[in-house]
Amino acid sequence: MTSKIDDALQFQQTALKLRAARQELLASNIANADT
Repeated sequence: MTSKIDDALQFQQTALKLRAARQELLASNIANADT
């Protein structure tokens, strides 16, 4: 049981890191387009 929860949380953590990296990339692209 615990393993399933750990797996789900690990997936969520990875997904969150990827989304954060994507947001950072988009924000820097928008900042560069402004100049």
